[in-house]
Amino acid sequence: MDEIRLSGWMTFDRKHYEAVAGFCEALARDARDHPGVVEYSFWANAERDAIHVREHYESAATMLDHLGRLDGETIEGLLEVARPQPVTCAAADTPATREAVETLASLGVVVDLYVPVARR
Repeated sequence: MDEIRLSGWMTFDRKHYEAVAGFCEALARDARDHPGVVEYSFWANAERDAIHVREHYESAATMLDHLGRLDGETIEGLLEVARPQPVTCAAADTPATREAVETLASLGVVVDLYVPVARR
């Protein structure tokens, strides 16, 4: 299994917190029906002006499938009020991983790929 994990955050004006939280809930609810999505969660900071995003997929192919299923209107609405910050991606460096990273980057997200060095 070629797992792929992402960790990042988005920032926004605090007055948009409720809207951003609503978009996040819609995305998380939708992801529950996407096979191979192990984790897809959103965590707000105390100031309610940033949200940490955690994603874990069984494989790069699973991530690509998930990205292809995202609701475009929800993503557009979210990007109107929130600014994605660089995302850390931990995965094996394979053609499928690079395709998944490039697909995410096409949404305007900067992705830094980290490859495995050692695991237990």
